[in-house]
Amino acid sequence: MKCFLELYDFSEEYPPKDGFENNRQLNVIARAILIDKELVNEIGLKLTYSHIYDVFELFEYRLYDIGKTLFDSFSYLMADTYEHFSIEAIKPERNLTRKNVFYFLYYPLSLTPNYYNWVLLKFKASSPIVSFYFEDILQTRVSIDVERQDSSGKLNGATQTEVETACNIYNIYYNAGNFFLPTYMNLISQASEYNILGPLFEVYLPELYNYPITFPFPLPEIKGNLLIPLSSVNDHSNRKSSITLIQELSVVLDEMNHSIISNEMKVTEEFKKYFTAFLNLFNS
Repeated sequence: MKCFLELYDFSEEYPPKDGFENNRQLNVIARAILIDKELVNEIGLKLTYSHIYDVFELFEYRLYDIGKTLFDSFSYLMADTYEHFSIEAIKPERNLTRKNVFYFLYYPLSLTPNYYNWVLLKFKASSPIVSFYFEDILQTRVSIDVERQDSSGKLNGATQTEVETACNIYNIYYNAGNFFLPTYMNLISQASEYNILGPLFEVYLPELYNYPITFPFPLPEIKGNLLIPLSSVNDHSNRKSSITLIQELSVVLDEMNHSIISNEMKVTEEFKKYFTAFLNLFNS
């Protein structure tokens, strides 16, 4: 059995010269947290969100087992919730290198309006992180549409406020930038509502192929208590070159058209109507 001295690397200086906690101190923090959250205060460690995120990284592959315990303890000590922890996870200098930690901290924040809007302000609308969030937002928005199709407009397990919040976040992101990608076509093919199909077929595709835009932009937004003036981040530039996107879309549209004609792919009647109208415009 190893003795206590062998468990730590005492070659690491304390306090560290660079001002950051080293692995030894992070181990102490984590072990103290798991034993008794009050021990952190007793041993005099002053926590920052950067320290906390480093501890999560230290236990990246054990988050399924102890992640909630760590988070609940840190949340108690910082008197805070998921929002600030996740903000630390997406800081540009971290480059999302530890995706397990990012996902662990991110998903409980789904549909938190001020958090999504903070992301839009902190990062440009054309940045990869904003694109990542839009995909998640779009999936939620389409799922609302699909459930409405099957339940006479009512969603099981979701309050009206939650539905309105999800739809509003989608509207805000759409108004802030052009996030549609060819890979979203299959997802959107299950939608029937105009606020999803209209931006795709009357804004994004026409803009890309230099056709007139007919959609009544912008989508309505409920500002409420949002902390960010979103007009300052409006950015409808494409993240890829038009040539690259057109090439990718041409393949997707051709394959989708073949699948729809041969009944190999199920789409909503509304999607099929918009899809056919755009192809007719494209082939005219």
